Amino acid sequence: MGSRLIHDDEGRVLEHQYEEISRFSIARKLLKLEPGDFPLERSKLCLFVAEYDGNTLPLEIFINGTRYELHSGETKRLFHWRQLEVDPADWIPGLNVVELRSSELAHCTWMMAVENRPGPLRSQKSFDEGVSWQDGRLGVNYTVQGEYLIRLLVEGPSIPKERDYPQLVFQSLNHPALARFSQSEQLHEITKAAEGDYGKAVLLCSWAGKQWRYTYGTVYTPFFLPTLLHWRRNERGHGSGSVRGYCVHYAHLLIQACWAIGIQARGIALPPYDKTKGSGHFVMEAFCRDQDKWVMFDANYDLHLRKDGVPLHTAEWMALRNRGDSNRIEVVRGTSFGFNDKFDFFLDHLHTARYENFAVPLRSDLLDRPDLYLVHHGAIPAVDYHETQFIYYDVSGTLEERFPYATKDANRLYAAPHVAIRSE
Repeated sequence: MGSRLIHDDEGRVLEHQYEEISRFSIARKLLKLEPGDFPLERSKLCLFVAEYDGNTLPLEIFINGTRYELHSGETKRLFHWRQLEVDPADWIPGLNVVELRSSELAHCTWMMAVENRPGPLRSQKSFDEGVSWQDGRLGVNYTVQGEYLIRLLVEGPSIPKERDYPQLVFQSLNHPALARFSQSEQLHEITKAAEGDYGKAVLLCSWAGKQWRYTYGTVYTPFFLPTLLHWRRNERGHGSGSVRGYCVHYAHLLIQACWAIGIQARGIALPPYDKTKGSGHFVMEAFCRDQDKWVMFDANYDLHLRKDGVPLHTAEWMALRNRGDSNRIEVVRGTSFGFNDKFDFFLDHLHTARYENFAVPLRSDLLDRPDLYLVHHGAIPAVDYHETQFIYYDVSGTLEERFPYATKDANRLYAAPHVAIRSE
């Protein structure tokens, strides 16, 4: 028996663009099932939602007219995946209608995440109790055109057991911006004393870790290196004097610095483990040709990990930790270690096995295709990740219920990167 995840969104959710569910704000999603999906043995609806503090009302869900209820949970204010087992007999081949309602008049019960994207769309909203539906007036301010984050996992004997995996895409290292990065920040001068990619990445990690102090601000800082450094160094951007710069920003600074001196690199997301607060983290990996392997670096804390003198990638240190061998992991501290004072956070997930999964972006070509890259990662108040733009290393075997690409085979993620050359 195989499974298929049906979804129209990529999880590219922006802050404050959520849908409010109430009596006069009804959300509708159309989900298409193929004739080949049937007969179904099991189905699970996955919704990326958040509740208000004090809410006790259920989220009313109608599937082709059949009523279900998603009851109030313990986690409030934070977006997370809620799952609902649905009778397979309630689905039909073709388009299926899923409606979300609340009996409350005010916007004070449930919120649904929305991805802003162009059409054609299968998400609609009614503000006249279902008499009419709009597909370009989503969100609390009726200004968003996009898709609700509602996904459906179906299982059945006719569905293939194996899912297809796309090829990972890497940044072209001859992009014209990279030479300018290197020159303006004197990256070749910074790394000239090192031999090999590994030594150069170590020096760049220390450089990145001291460019600003870890901070939560009002405005999310873009990843593009010149903008990232300018906003953080000047503490302003996008009309605000309060800009953010946390783990994902340190990682992307180091990623682009590596690209600028000819080292292929990519991000690594560590999904949250605590369902009561944000606990995710973001690091990076550089492909060090002198080591013939990917190596993990955490520029937020300026450290990387080794075993018996050999630098480790993410899957390697997780495997050691999960076997109870975390005492064999050497924490290598760079010269900027201690500049940001949250090192206990990393030690916590290094030794307590709270992080058992990680994710590799499908695309690591921020400069070539910024329109397809991750957006506002870690920005919304959430205790789960929501992007489909990752391949998840899924030890627990549960992430495939809400993400299209999940594997227990770490080797799938650790081949040498192909050579990416930008076409002129």
